[in-house]
Amino acid sequence: NKTTDVSITVGEEVKLTLKDEEGNKVDLALVVWTCADNNVTISGNVITGAAAGTTTVTAVYDGVTYKCIFRVY
Repeated sequence: NKTTDVSITVGEEVKLTLKDEEGNKVDLALVVWTCADNNVTISGNVITGAAAGTTTVTAVYDGVTYKCIFRVY
């Protein structure tokens, strides 16, 4: 598992990209992004801060799970 940690403000947008083990950018159409909480909204690879709090966005690509912790202020 690879975990990244990001701090954003409510209303701020972040575009996520994903690189494979060799460091090559992954085709985002092949990535499934999910989030368990309502602190952010997800539209494709664009994550927007929705409410203060901490949440984890999960990306699954080719059977591998990557995680990004979002701290929304």
